[in-house]
Amino acid sequence: MEFACPAADSSACASEMLTETRGTIVMNALFDGYIPYQGEIPQRPTGALISDRQGLTTTYSLNGLQERGMLFLGAGVEVYEGMIVGEHSRDNDLDVNGCAKST
Repeated sequence: MEFACPAADSSACASEMLTETRGTIVMNALFDGYIPYQGEIPQRPTGALISDRQGLTTTYSLNGLQERGMLFLGAGVEVYEGMIVGEHSRDNDLDVNGCAKST
């Protein structure tokens, strides 16, 4: 597929495509030229779910996070601190613990 978008929006476009394809897309950017101002660029209405620690994700913890938004991974996945693990249903980013164990 080919898309034309302003340079200011290219990172948002890439971010959205990575989210929609769950990180499986391969993208390439090529400068196409200058055009007149086309108006405001719409912003994303959602934030990210960000892991607040390193470890293996657990089913127990992920079940509690499902109500916060869409998760990009399942149980038993190695995550690192700062890794985006899902899309938050609200407009802000949220630090989450996907590695909690049941007591």
